[in-house]
Amino acid sequence: LTWRAAARSFRALQQPQCPSFWTIRTWVLRLGLYELQRPKVQASDWVFIVDATLAVGQHRALVILGVRLSLLQQRRNFCLGHQEVQILGLQVLTRCDGLAVYAQLEEASRAVGIPRAVVSDNGGDLRKGMRLFRQAHPQVGWFHDLTHRLALLLEKELSAAAWWPEFLSRVGTCRQACQQTAWSHLLPPAQRT
Repeated sequence: LTWRAAARSFRALQQPQCPSFWTIRTWVLRLGLYELQRPKVQASDWVFIVDATLAVGQHRALVILGVRLSLLQQRRNFCLGHQEVQILGLQVLTRCDGLAVYAQLEEASRAVGIPRAVVSDNGGDLRKGMRLFRQAHPQVGWFHDLTHRLALLLEKELSAAAWWPEFLSRVGTCRQACQQTAWSHLLPPAQRT
């Protein structure tokens, strides 16, 4: 649901005073800022989920999400939704290298404690940052993001097949259809050129 659509929804309900697009946008931005700045619980059972994403020009956003293992064990369900994760770090970087990743992991650790594990893709920047982080904290486990790992294995195995381009096209179509649904946690990573 977009902000403009939300504003139109209020008008469609014939509310005499409905919020505008700009009001809704401001609410969302304030909520996001609160989530970034609010104090987090110090604990020893955090798992960090790290990704360098949203490349816009020379800038990339390095995102660190956290989830508590105790929460997942109580639920007996490791299928994450937005309500289970907390944003521990969001940094827009012009240079996203191993040192920048390491610095952000250390900052998140100061806020909530040393994590039990970190999950990320195996990109060069994250790999170097994790190597530095694990030198400082050898007890931290590091796990390759399953969806990225499976995509790499599939591509290595099947890239010579004649039907592979058609398959990628259909995966892209499926990805678009499932992106905002309950199946979104099973989406493969987007194919990069």
